[in-house]
Amino acid sequence: MFSVFQLPVKVSHSLVVNGTLGQSVVLPSGVDEKTYNSVNPDIVQWERNREYVIQFFNQVKSLESNNFKGRLTVSPTDGSLTVSPLRGEDEGEYVFSGTGSGSFPEQRVTLRVYEKIRGVQIHHEKSYGEQNTSCNLTLHCNVTGGTDVNIHWLRDGSKNPEQLGSAAVKLVLHPTDGDLTYTCVASNPVSSRSATVDANKCYTQG
Repeated sequence: MFSVFQLPVKVSHSLVVNGTLGQSVVLPSGVDEKTYNSVNPDIVQWERNREYVIQFFNQVKSLESNNFKGRLTVSPTDGSLTVSPLRGEDEGEYVFSGTGSGSFPEQRVTLRVYEKIRGVQIHHEKSYGEQNTSCNLTLHCNVTGGTDVNIHWLRDGSKNPEQLGSAAVKLVLHPTDGDLTYTCVASNPVSSRSATVDANKCYTQG
């Protein structure tokens, strides 16, 4: 049976770390190598959502959560925690603490896990006004993969504020408008992908 050691708590620090599903992420302990060595910790531990994830006593692993078996590495030089590969259920608040000749300030890290965006495609629909003097063009931005995806459009490389957050753009074009390009940009905290189309598709086949 594992023993769980309760540590004294100093003032805590917090930050947010974004990770990519299926890849690795490092959760910093908030302690530099010099400070870590000066404390010479005999107990080092990480918790997640108030449950112990991993604990070392005198540099020997004394506890590891079954949910993380084989996926955790604790740095021997600063106590940072590497999780690999990341799963969606790994999200939560992690807390680092340790003690030895002194103790570390408690470090709180909120981990958020996102799926990477795999691709972006633009599909179009078009129709014509009387005597083909105008063209109604609708551009649809289709995103493959990704979670918590934000979409915005660029018109000739500049943001189009009217289309922020919209997956579709409706345009009324005329032959005299000249060349126009529209780019759909899809992004989340861990990835960004884009696709570009010529708006003069109205006056070409296809």
